[in-house]
Amino acid sequence: MEGFLLVKERVHRCALRLSKNIPNFVNIMKDLGKPDFLPGSAHPAFASLRILVVDDHAVNRRLCGLMLRDLGCEADYAEDGHQAVEMLVGKKYDLVLMDCMLPAMDGLTATRFIRANEERVGRGHRAHIVAFTVNAAPGESNRCLRAGMDDFLAKPVTASQLVKVIWEATRTRSAAARPAAAAPEKGLALDVGRISQLCDEIDEGVVVEVVSMFLDALAQQCEECRHGLEKAMFPELTRNAHSIKGAASTLGASALEQSAAALENAAALADRGRATQELDRMLAATEPTRIAMKSWLSTAT
Repeated sequence: MEGFLLVKERVHRCALRLSKNIPNFVNIMKDLGKPDFLPGSAHPAFASLRILVVDDHAVNRRLCGLMLRDLGCEADYAEDGHQAVEMLVGKKYDLVLMDCMLPAMDGLTATRFIRANEERVGRGHRAHIVAFTVNAAPGESNRCLRAGMDDFLAKPVTASQLVKVIWEATRTRSAAARPAAAAPEKGLALDVGRISQLCDEIDEGVVVEVVSMFLDALAQQCEECRHGLEKAMFPELTRNAHSIKGAASTLGASALEQSAAALENAAALADRGRATQELDRMLAATEPTRIAMKSWLSTAT
């Protein structure tokens, strides 16, 4: 027992060193809207998340659990797809870290069952499911997205990557908790109410920085979408459209979010004709978004 405790203590100290030495950790959190978050601290938004780790290997579950704990999170664990589905029927989870290659039922099949049950129950709760897999082959991320997953991470997963997916889960949960009346209008170039909410929750200076970063990256991302379609590189096109969709959603650019989502779906199906139409629509939506965001930036203090 003493030897076991000693090993456990060493593993925990190693995990603490890892969390405190994540490259650019504070900058990552600043970009995500929490500049005051420090490595090793338990942020309330993180601590309140209900997380399920699904992996058939005890070592992977243990290491992931240590990283989550040092980020202020607690988690439950499942060893296969069947167990994960059963646990999600009995309990609502905000974030599911899902291995794809699982015994009995693989992660993709489990995700389809989970999404079907969420739709059947219809209570408005939707778990944020992230694929964890060693299979980084072309097309794998598309398969995960088509199955209903929200994001894709190739193993080995770093603590920096965990921070980002956990923060996205907190954002998704907060958006779901907002009253329907507060939802942005469809087709809005920029929901100023959403921007104001971000300024209240975070800091206007950080929001100004994030909006500027988004605008700086948008032209390059659009060009990469054009290149992906021209070369029929549908996995690349899907990833870029997904990235634009997520950022636009965060900032309240609903018109761009909707057009990027349509492009993502078409690219995931490798439907070149439809992807061409949806890319044109997305590109048309970028200019009103850019104008609206620059207008807001000019009035920000």
